[in-house]
Amino acid sequence: MQYYDEQHPGFKHFFIQPHFVNGLDLVDAEYSSINGLIKSSWKRNGNEITLEPVLPD
Repeated sequence: MQYYDEQHPGFKHFFIQPHFVNGLDLVDAEYSSINGLIKSSWKRNGNEITLEPVLPD
């Protein structure tokens, strides 16, 4: 799986591709890229999942 775009180095373009694993109800992740903080979190509430990305300016 690839999270960065080889055509746009330095994380100017990237992919957020969460995997909603059974048994996990909450996940938070972050990465300090050269262009700023990239965060992704998701929360499961029953059959509903809320994804909250934070992207650099």
